[in-house]
Amino acid sequence: AGPSAFTLAEVLITLSILDVVAGLTIPNMIRKVQDKQQVVAFLKIYSTLNTAFDIAIAENGTLDTWQWPYTSDGAYSPENGDFIGNVLKNYLNVKKYCGSSNECWSYLKDDKLQGVSGNITYFRNGWKGGKMILKDGTTLAFDMNGIYALISQTKGTDASVSVDINVSKGPNRVGYDIFSISFNKNGLTKYGNYWGSNVNSCNPKAYINEGTKDGAGCTYWILKHKNMDYKYRDISNEW
Repeated sequence: AGPSAFTLAEVLITLSILDVVAGLTIPNMIRKVQDKQQVVAFLKIYSTLNTAFDIAIAENGTLDTWQWPYTSDGAYSPENGDFIGNVLKNYLNVKKYCGSSNECWSYLKDDKLQGVSGNITYFRNGWKGGKMILKDGTTLAFDMNGIYALISQTKGTDASVSVDINVSKGPNRVGYDIFSISFNKNGLTKYGNYWGSNVNSCNPKAYINEGTKDGAGCTYWILKHKNMDYKYRDISNEW
């Protein structure tokens, strides 16, 4: 006797199972691919900024020796952010420089890591420092809390550059496509983030107030682990 054929019911059941499996696996695969693209894009700009700082320091000296326009310790200084943006743009592939204007970084809203919308001025305005769009679509915004932040060893990571790796495409969410990288007088810091040791600053389930810049610590995680697993599970014990 020849092989028996599948009944219509068996075919429909098999297709239903395959549909369920596909529904569970394909979205996860897409998310992993998207995450990998985000990680690669961030690591690329981190490397680019490292190189730019190295060249700028080699040609001009360490940042504490530059002729900064505003030198008060701990003072909010868009002038200094604009100053360093003007210097660094000479070592980056810049498409458009906006200075302290929000023209290069003007979203209607941005989200915290937890997905909560809010007026996160830290990232939205880039501290109103020097802003630029690179030719690869990355947006940068520099900030400095007074020149003393670059001279003091204890305050050496008070200066930062906010990074949006895909400009206006979104999701404009901290820890997804918006990141903060810290620097001191010698360039980018080892792990690149002042809040890197604060586990909760990259914990979607933690309640973090505005003052701690929730999501900023994800820079530390990506540089160390080369993934975005913090989006899907508790990574509190993996730092």
